[in-house]
Amino acid sequence: MSLIGITGASGKLGSAIVKHLLTLVPPSSIVACARDTSKLTSLSSQGVDVRKTDFSDPSTLGSAFKGLDKLVIVSVDKFGDEATKLHKAAIEAAKSSGVKTIYYTSQVSASPTSAVAFGTQHAATEADLESSGVAFVSLRNGFYLSSLEHMVGGAKHNGEIVTPQDGKVAWTSPADLAIANAIIIASTDSFPKFVYLTASSSYDMSDIAAILTEAWDKPVKHVVVSPEAYKERMVGHGVPAMFVDFFVGAYKAMENGEFAKVDPKLEELLGRKPQTVEEWFEASKGAPAH
Repeated sequence: MSLIGITGASGKLGSAIVKHLLTLVPPSSIVACARDTSKLTSLSSQGVDVRKTDFSDPSTLGSAFKGLDKLVIVSVDKFGDEATKLHKAAIEAAKSSGVKTIYYTSQVSASPTSAVAFGTQHAATEADLESSGVAFVSLRNGFYLSSLEHMVGGAKHNGEIVTPQDGKVAWTSPADLAIANAIIIASTDSFPKFVYLTASSSYDMSDIAAILTEAWDKPVKHVVVSPEAYKERMVGHGVPAMFVDFFVGAYKAMENGEFAKVDPKLEELLGRKPQTVEEWFEASKGAPAH
């Protein structure tokens, strides 16, 4: 039985992956890694080995990764060069520790030419994985369906979804992704270097407006404004400039088709259809007004 380590095990995606790994492999074959191991006491009580890892302190990584056959590097919640540097530290430590295979939680938009910050940083980390010489699988997860809660904003209040651009997105459930990621990680099968995991359909914001119109039984329309007007609107609503720039980049990536890819692999792994936008709004009772 392979010994599987997973970083970021106290975070949303990391903890969800560990949860599903526990249904697939014995607890003794899992090593949960986090900066604050006090957040992993429930896993420790189940027989999971808990180890401290801090990507910004490489001295913590060698001992944490010792003896691992597989390492899951859950991408950090940072942007740009900082994220790439932290990921590279983990990759180098994994190589030095003799890890046989690295699994990295990437994103479908990963590309050196992506219009959104996380797209270029995922591509940079994938390049570092390639040059490391360690076998790897990049889990190119679809755009999180839960992000719609922020992107539709005040539509429930004012009946408008306002964006600077538009394009098709295969909105994908984070819960479905965690299950599929765990299945791939636990499997003894071979996978290609890049595995696309997306919902079975893609939607643009006009489609979302139509879905919300039916779900809320009130008219919702999609309105496109200039990027400058969008930025001014968001800043006026108190959104920090860093996040405004992120959303502008994300919408440009949508327009470029970076999130539109639909791949059957997620459905194949789940053995069912992935959660749809309609199902998500029903389960979440719709996005809240902001």
